[in-house]
This record gives sequence, C-alpha cells and structure tokens, in this order.
Amino acid sequence: MSHPGAGGFAAQQNRKRQLADAIKSFGVIVQVKPETFLDILEMQENPLILEALGSFLGLRKHYRYVTSYKGLTFFTKCYRELNLPENSESIKVGLLEIPHEDFTIY
Repeated sequence: MSHPGAGGFAAQQNRKRQLADAIKSFGVIVQVKPETFLDILEMQENPLILEALGSFLGLRKHYRYVTSYKGLTFFTKCYRELNLPENSESIKVGLLEIPHEDFTIY
C-alpha cells in the first residue's frame, strides 16, 4: 500500500528537476529594480530587450523586461511601462516566462 502523499512528493520532485533543467539552460537570472534595469541598458551600446505585457487574472497589467549584459540575464517586472533608451532594440513577445518566478513587482 502506497503512502497517500507519495504521488504529490513525486510530482514535487519532478517539478524541481524541471526547474533545475530550465535554470541550467537559461543561466543565471538576476532580478533588479526598474531603475537599475534602465541603468544596465544605458551601459550598453545597442541593448536587445525582450518585453511582454502580462496581467494577473486580467486585472492589473504588469510589464516584464529581460536583457543580457556581460553573460548575465537581467529581469525586471513593473506596473508601468519603461521608457527604453532610443539606441535599444526591443522585441515584444506574447509570453515571457522566467523559471521559478516568485519575483516582486515594483
């Protein structure tokens, strides 16, 4: 007879493995405040930015931004749209998922 929680434990372990695999393929993700994110963009000659518009249950919109700088991936999430530098290239994507996204929205 199996333990009633055994299935839940196996699913949790599988989710942890999937998360670890996602982080390995994605690399280090550094969450920063929107102001810091803009500072990082200013340090680059022609930054590439992924941006997505999201919402929680369709209620409050939030904006997500990702860029790479010196081998690290930087991420921010905020309730207002950022004014990106003119020298940047922005790609709007429909969905932007970050592994284990328990991040603060600024």
